Amino acid sequence: MFSLILQSAENNETNNFLKNLSLLYSEKDSISIYRIFLKNIAAYHHTNNVDYLFHASAAANVLFDIKNKNYLTPQDQQDLKLFLTQNNHWNLSTIQAFGNSGFILPNNTVFQLINSLIEDIVYLENINFEFYLEAWNTIINNSLILVKTDFKKSKLLLARIKELSYTEPYLSITVKVNFLELLIHYREDGNSEPIKRFLESAKVLGIPNLYNDLLSGWALLKLNS
Repeated sequence: MFSLILQSAENNETNNFLKNLSLLYSEKDSISIYRIFLKNIAAYHHTNNVDYLFHASAAANVLFDIKNKNYLTPQDQQDLKLFLTQNNHWNLSTIQAFGNSGFILPNNTVFQLINSLIEDIVYLENINFEFYLEAWNTIINNSLILVKTDFKKSKLLLARIKELSYTEPYLSITVKVNFLELLIHYREDGNSEPIKRFLESAKVLGIPNLYNDLLSGWALLKLNS
């Protein structure tokens, strides 16, 4: 189970929504999450307010992990893609929305959006470092999903990611990129020992949030038999 990507305090309503959703997600409370989804998707259809669509998508995304069912219709998926790509550059709201919808969008759309975010990464670093870090989390998390759902595309993304330079002091980026590469190697050769050794090394770093992210990603993709 991945952690939901939370916005900064500049949008308290969205941040509080995602914190509550994250708690329900950790409890696997699919009934409450489904009610949240229905409320927000109905509000979106009534008002065309994109915030409701983003909230509904986040709820649908965690429901997919719990129930393996996509509650977002193809038309709503298309609307979400259009809202994510209507501006010249990504911002915190769109990065966060994409980060919380990787399961419920078609693989081709996820692939296209990750590439778009990669193309914007230098701009984001120069504009706002918080945007930059959230962009990296979204790129890696959604690439991890593609390791399972579209392996060929995940390999193409890894090649692009490894061509990028990123700020060295932020260890989590390096660790997650290396983890992504190990998962891809595992899909090719079936050898889980490098991943197990990597997880043990990550645990020694003493960064529990990072270690838990790696563990949840490994479990979520059900790559460990």
